[in-house]
Amino acid sequence: INAEYGACRLLQWFCETGHIKIKYVELNLVKREHLAEWFVRINPLHTVPCLLEADGFALTESPAIMRYLAEKHELRALYPRDLRMRARVDQILDWLPANLQRHVQTIFSSTFLTSTGPDRQSVIGKLDKSLAFLNARLDTGDDTGAPAYLAGGTHLTIADMAVAVELAQLSVSGIGEFDAAMERHEALLRWMAGMQQDATFARLHANVRGAREKLLSLQQRRKRANFGACANGGGGGGSGTSVSLLVDSSSRSPSPPQSTKHLSRDFETAQRSTAAACIANLSGFADTM
Repeated sequence: INAEYGACRLLQWFCETGHIKIKYVELNLVKREHLAEWFVRINPLHTVPCLLEADGFALTESPAIMRYLAEKHELRALYPRDLRMRARVDQILDWLPANLQRHVQTIFSSTFLTSTGPDRQSVIGKLDKSLAFLNARLDTGDDTGAPAYLAGGTHLTIADMAVAVELAQLSVSGIGEFDAAMERHEALLRWMAGMQQDATFARLHANVRGAREKLLSLQQRRKRANFGACANGGGGGGSGTSVSLLVDSSSRSPSPPQSTKHLSRDFETAQRSTAAACIANLSGFADTM
């Protein structure tokens, strides 16, 4: 498993915290390994991550995988049995894709890949609303210093894990609007600081800064290439039975560069493909084609 990628970080954090024995098989989406015949037979949707049991049972979607494994291994702290506590956890997991994850993806794309798409300030506003929602869940008014968790209660849950991995992408991105937004939500800041104290979380996120530096380097090369093209008129523009988990070595699948008549365009396409892979590494979308 490659801990640079958000899907892998989340599931490895979950499995290590729950002491679940897992065998990881690494797939490289950039090389289209997820389209291999053997994998499509297992998972016709060819999405990752995909859980495969010894009897052939396959399961996709990272929240579903965590819920399933938590039930199988009776991880009651990570996925509470109490009906209302569990409902709170499920609420956060179901809320994430259309809210926080969506806004993170859009902001990364508009920052590093393209200036087109939804209005940036509008998306920043929506991100701030998502952060405010999370902050309200954590602002309990408790002055004792006891840690707060998104589902309430006194324990870390898979809801905390999923949100923490998403916010970790932005916290190392250097995107000023995100830093400013986080400063407005003190309870969320304290909660995130607590998540970062988790030894497994810290270790699995140690390589994220390297992806950020690589992306910035790509952006500088892209700017120089665009300048050169213009100058030359180029027109560029709990332990138990082991299970097997197939996880991606790249959480997105950018299209390979296509040949063109203009070297500047070819370079631009190649750079965008590589940058898209870097963006996926940082933004951590777990379940992709």
